[in-house]
Amino acid sequence: MHNAKSAMRVFPEHGWSVDGVTMDTALAAYLVKPGRRSFALDALTVEYLGRELAPAAAADGQLAFGADDQAEAESLMAQARAVLDLGEAFATRLVEVGADKLLHEMELPTSALLARLERHGIAADRAHLEGMEQQFAGAVQQAVKEAHAAVGREFNLGSPKQLQEVLFGELGLPRTKKTKTGYTTDADALAWLAAQTEHELPVIMLRHREQAKLRVTVEGLIKTVAADGRIHTTFNQTVAATGRLSSTDPNLQNIPVRTDEGRAIRRGFVVGDGFETLMTADYSQIELRVMAHLSEDAGLIEAFTSGEDLHTTVASQVFGVDKSAVDPEMRRKIKAMSYGLAYGLSAFGLS
Repeated sequence: MHNAKSAMRVFPEHGWSVDGVTMDTALAAYLVKPGRRSFALDALTVEYLGRELAPAAAADGQLAFGADDQAEAESLMAQARAVLDLGEAFATRLVEVGADKLLHEMELPTSALLARLERHGIAADRAHLEGMEQQFAGAVQQAVKEAHAAVGREFNLGSPKQLQEVLFGELGLPRTKKTKTGYTTDADALAWLAAQTEHELPVIMLRHREQAKLRVTVEGLIKTVAADGRIHTTFNQTVAATGRLSSTDPNLQNIPVRTDEGRAIRRGFVVGDGFETLMTADYSQIELRVMAHLSEDAGLIEAFTSGEDLHTTVASQVFGVDKSAVDPEMRRKIKAMSYGLAYGLSAFGLS
C-alpha cells in the first residue's frame, strides 16, 4: 500500500480491518531519503520508476473509491500498478540503506498504532476551551485599547507598515534591523525596544501578539472537536527528517506548557467517558543516552549512571556557576543546545 495508515484509519468505520501490510511505499521512500519534501505517489513513480502517472491520480497518492468511467478506472489501475512496482524497487533499496528491519519492526507497527490513536482521539472540554477563547479575545481587545491610548490615536496593530510609522516615525524610538519594507517589528525587535526605551507600546504589542496567538490556538482546537466530543488529530510519520512525529489538524504539539495560559489550555484535554485517567509518558533524554552509548564518553556515561540531571550539570559548566545556581532558563538553553548538537547544529547556528 501507499500511506497504509490512512486506510487503517478509515476502514474500521466501515466495519473492515487492514492486516498483513508488508510494504508501505510512502514510509519506505521516507526511510530511503528522509529529507525529501514530497512522498506523493506521482513524484515517487517519476523518480524511482521513470514514468508518469495519469493526470487524474490523486495529489496525495491515495487510491480513490467509486471509479465509474473508463478514464478514472485506468488512472486507478495505473496507481495500483505503480504501488506494486515501487514496492519491489523499495524492497531492494531498503536493504541497501540498512532500513528494511526498521520498516517492518518499527514503522509499519507504529503506523497501525497511530491509526488507532487517530481513530480514538482525545476527549476535549468544549465549554472550557470556549471560555478560554473568550478570555484571550478580551485580552486582545484590551491590548488594542491600551495601544491606541499609548499613541493617542487609533491604528491597525496587525499592520507592520502602520506599526513602523508609529514606532519609528511618530514616537521616534530607536531603529531596529532594516528590512525590505522598513524596520523589523518582529517579537525579538519589540523585546529589544522594550528593554531600550521607557515607552509602553512595545510591551503592549508583545502582549497583544501573545494573546492573539493563544486565541488562534484555542480556536483551532474548538473547530476540530468532533461530534463524539473528541479531537482526532493526524500524526505524520514522514514529515520530520529526524524521525520524530508531527501532528496536524490540529497540531497538538505546539500548545504552550511553560506559561499559566498554556497550562490552562491543556486543562481542556480531559478524561473521556469510559476511561479513568489521562497518562503522560516521555523518554528520559533518549537522544543523549544514545549519544553516550555510541560515543562511550566517560563524562556522559557517569552523569547517567549516577542519576544526576545532565542538563543541569552541563549548564553549570557552560555558564560557570554552581549546580545549585542553575535556573530553569539556563537549563532550557542548554537542553536546546544539547539536542541541537545531536541533530547537526552548526557552530554558526549555535552562535
